[in-house]
Amino acid sequence: MYELQKNRWMKHLDFAVLDILVLECLYFVLVKILIPRKEYESFGVHKHVALAIPVIALLLFIAYDFYKKVLHRSFVMELFSSLQYMLFLSGGILIYLYLAKESYWFSRTLFILFSVIGVGVLTAARMIYKQIVIRRIAKAVPSVVLITDRPLEQSTLKKIESEEMRYRLAAIFTSSWTGTVSQPVYALDFSLLESYRNEHAIDEVILDIGDQENYERWMEFLLDSGLTVHVCIDYLYQELPNAFIEKIGRLTVLSTSNSVAYPGQLIVKRVMDIAGSVVGLAVTGAAFVVFAPIIKIQSPGPVFYSQMRVGRNGRQFRIYKFRSMYPDADLRKAELIGKNKMDGQMFKVDDDPRIIPIGHFLRKHSIDELPQFWNVLKGDMSLVGTRPPTIDEWERYSPHHRARMSVKPGLTGMWQVSGRSDITDFEEVVRMDTEYINNWSLLTDIRLIGKTILVVVRGDGAV
Repeated sequence: MYELQKNRWMKHLDFAVLDILVLECLYFVLVKILIPRKEYESFGVHKHVALAIPVIALLLFIAYDFYKKVLHRSFVMELFSSLQYMLFLSGGILIYLYLAKESYWFSRTLFILFSVIGVGVLTAARMIYKQIVIRRIAKAVPSVVLITDRPLEQSTLKKIESEEMRYRLAAIFTSSWTGTVSQPVYALDFSLLESYRNEHAIDEVILDIGDQENYERWMEFLLDSGLTVHVCIDYLYQELPNAFIEKIGRLTVLSTSNSVAYPGQLIVKRVMDIAGSVVGLAVTGAAFVVFAPIIKIQSPGPVFYSQMRVGRNGRQFRIYKFRSMYPDADLRKAELIGKNKMDGQMFKVDDDPRIIPIGHFLRKHSIDELPQFWNVLKGDMSLVGTRPPTIDEWERYSPHHRARMSVKPGLTGMWQVSGRSDITDFEEVVRMDTEYINNWSLLTDIRLIGKTILVVVRGDGAV
């Protein structure tokens, strides 16, 4: 019987629990030492933070992969990982104290000592626990045999042995092999496998047989023998990024995508979008009071401008802005095509005559885009993503251009914080958007939001 491995999202949950227990113990010890009992009872802020620490830690576990290859990390690597972890956790505590309006009552000395000592305590606890886990795994690791009729290369063995101590490659049965390996190598033969099994334990088999007839014979033989069989399909998708097996209905399929996000990350991203859009809509209301009369005076017509745009994977939605141009701007676009400074499927014109006087200020500081927080709240857009193209731009896209719309469009992104209108090559925009998608993380979104605030205040690269 084969024991299915843990879901990747749940992998190393034991380390996450260990971190929480260690940090809670450290926090309570420091509170006992530094905070007088009377003061602790009067101001419950320290008790509130004790309750907030495990919540913040669980959010970090969901959102970030702090435990990737944890069993293989050296002391220095673990120390660096613990430092990163404590920076994020301490930042989360500060955010909690600010939102709860309890920062005034919280001990600064306690916070500093907890953050600094926490790095060392976490590192020590992880290193000790790792040794326990490694010894436990070494006793239970399954013995695996590789059976293949393909030319066997050293790189293939490295792929098998790179798994985090899940397997021990015991022997190889192959029809073609040159070179030296640490495992015993046998010819591809049923009787030889049976002879080997008489003297050695075999838990699982990796089957890599290209010939269909031989594959069926070996599969029948191995299953009749009661062995767990892993069918190798690596040759099918050596160049496919993020490939994984899943089911669509009852159909088993091989899936691939330029980037993969875990459910927990998407939940956190959506929570960030909702929280940000609520704040943004409040700012939009204030901006409406200030700029709506000016827009009306300078150019009679609606205060808001709407346009159909293309969102994730070709979905169309209506985008909203404060109107920064004259009402006939869309009709006059054709006469300005020759002045387009963008090289590719985007449209930008220097000193655009369609912009009303206040429009230059609105666009310089991205105030015209504030109503798009409504699109974010509805779910058409995200705080961070790629610029949503117009329908006519989308229709002229080449296939590699469409890859930039494999995520929700965003209020900001790599292009917006990298010069905006100073970048005139559309292919460069596509490159930056593709880089963002392929390397996406919640930390990247947070960094881009921070950079966007600075860019908007300074008005860098705006039209």
